[in-house]
Amino acid sequence: APIRGNVGIPSDRILPAHLFLAYYWTRQQDYDQARQVIADAQALYPQNPLLLAEMGNVLSLSGDVRAAYEAYTQAISLAPGDPAYLRYAIRFSLTYNFEFEQVALPLARQAVILAPNDSETLDLMAQVLIRQGDLSNAERFVQRALQSQPDFAPARLSLGIIHLMRS
Repeated sequence: APIRGNVGIPSDRILPAHLFLAYYWTRQQDYDQARQVIADAQALYPQNPLLLAEMGNVLSLSGDVRAAYEAYTQAISLAPGDPAYLRYAIRFSLTYNFEFEQVALPLARQAVILAPNDSETLDLMAQVLIRQGDLSNAERFVQRALQSQPDFAPARLSLGIIHLMRS
C-alpha cells in the first residue's frame, strides 16, 4: 500500500520510501501502482522535480509518451538550472524517438550551456548529433567528454558507433 501520512517513518525518509516503493512497482511492471505512489509523494513534495522525472519514466514505460514528456517538462521548469532534468528528457526523447528535432536537440544545447564540461551531457549531445547524422560534430563532443572523463564508457560507445557509421 502507498505510504500515507505519519506511519512512524521520520519525515526525512518519507520521500526515499516513496521512491523505493515506486521503483519496486515499476520493476514489477505495475505502472498504475507506481504512478499512484509517485502521486502520493507529489502531494507531500509538490516542488520536487525528481518526482516529476520519475513520473515521466513510469508514464513512458506504460506507453503514455505525451504525458511523460509533460512530466519531464514540469521537472525542468522546477529546476531550470539543473542539467540533470534536461538529461532525463533528452534520454527520453532518444529512447522513444519522441519529437526528436523539437525536443532532444534544443534540450541538449541547453544542457551543454549549463554543464559544458560534464561528460554525460557532452555524450548526450553527441548521441543527438549521431542520430542527426552529424558525425563530425558528434565526434567533437565525444572527444570533449573523454577529455573531461577518459574512462567514461558511454562516450567510448558513442565513439565506436561513430567509427562504425563512417566505415
